[in-house]
Amino acid sequence: MPIFARRPDRATTPEADSWQPAGVGGPAAGADPDAPPRLIGAVSDVGGSISPAGAPSPDVSGYAPAAQPVAAPPRAQDRAPSTTSSGVLLLLLAIAIAGVAVFTAFLGGNAPVVWALLGALALVLVVQLGIVVRAARERRRLARGIVIATLVVTLLVNPLTVGGVRGIVDPSGPFGLSGLSGLFGAPGGSEAGSSGSGGARDADIDPIWKGYPGSRFTPVKDVVDGADLATFAERSDAMLAELRAALTAEFGFEWIERQPAKTEKDGNGFGGDSMLNRYTAPVWQTTKALTDIGQKNRAVEIIRQVAQRYGIVNLSMQNAPAAWRQPGELTDQFGGETLETQALWSLNAYDAIAAGGRFSTDIVDLSIDATGKVEKNRYFAITSLGMAPDGIELHLDASALLAEADRAAFLAALKPFDGLTVPQ
Repeated sequence: MPIFARRPDRATTPEADSWQPAGVGGPAAGADPDAPPRLIGAVSDVGGSISPAGAPSPDVSGYAPAAQPVAAPPRAQDRAPSTTSSGVLLLLLAIAIAGVAVFTAFLGGNAPVVWALLGALALVLVVQLGIVVRAARERRRLARGIVIATLVVTLLVNPLTVGGVRGIVDPSGPFGLSGLSGLFGAPGGSEAGSSGSGGARDADIDPIWKGYPGSRFTPVKDVVDGADLATFAERSDAMLAELRAALTAEFGFEWIERQPAKTEKDGNGFGGDSMLNRYTAPVWQTTKALTDIGQKNRAVEIIRQVAQRYGIVNLSMQNAPAAWRQPGELTDQFGGETLETQALWSLNAYDAIAAGGRFSTDIVDLSIDATGKVEKNRYFAITSLGMAPDGIELHLDASALLAEADRAAFLAALKPFDGLTVPQ
């Protein structure tokens, strides 16, 4: 069946009815007689059929071509990925990182952590810029809106802006000028680092404190009202003499002075010299060790009794087993996990006789040093300080001691610091 329909407003003509396909009735004028015959117009370019020879041929100028097939729209999975979903994910990521930055900055986070978050936000910004360009090209309003919202969140809430606000509120904190300068390393080695007591960083402390005449670690009141240098030396010598006498009476010891008394200038804790002194009493040691645990316990009892008469009531046994100890810790330091197996017993007390005083006693018995760790730990004391491998040792020293002759000058030197709080 023909695929053309005649338009009713067109009429046929004799010329149209007598149309013949080329090559059917003979070669056309001027054509190559040797060329193979060709059927011109035999097949319609728009879907016509072959006309038999001698059949009337339609006037194609009056016919409409058949409709061409319409291509199906691309499937959803074949479409380019939407910018909207990527933007939403990055918006949520930017909000999450910004929230962590705020939490870290205001609730005690350290600067390196916040700078790491800043790096993450920078990466988010780079990706966002690419999505902005893509969204602009695709003319997707929703995608562009999400990306712009993400950029606003990232630019307004990030470690730099949050840290800057905190630095204004708390200039001495880690986001103040000095705190951020310390992030990249401050000159001066340990002097520019932490104070070691959990207090202010040395880099944050006003240089005026380098000339402080007192001690960073001992209050002025304790220095002025407490034992002076001469008093401490006198009382420490008396206490050590009483200890030696009491222990000798119990165990028949002989004693050797391993190190003489020593007085030296004390630092102020800020990198400068104070007007105070450090005193180290003579170090005494017995010529023999106690090996019986009962005798060791008796020696500890005698030492406590004498120390209490000199106001030392906080004498603690460092080697005592306790639940908070890590497994193997006592063995590493004292040679065993129980008193029976420990080659070293150590008693210690602070604020002994003076605010900056420290008293310690070591009871060493290397005969039960099964691991050899105690003797190894004592290598320096034996080789450099002249101590015997074992025995009972008595140590007493103090810092921040004011010499009576320097009292007036010391009080005068404190005047520039009146009303100031000593950094800790």
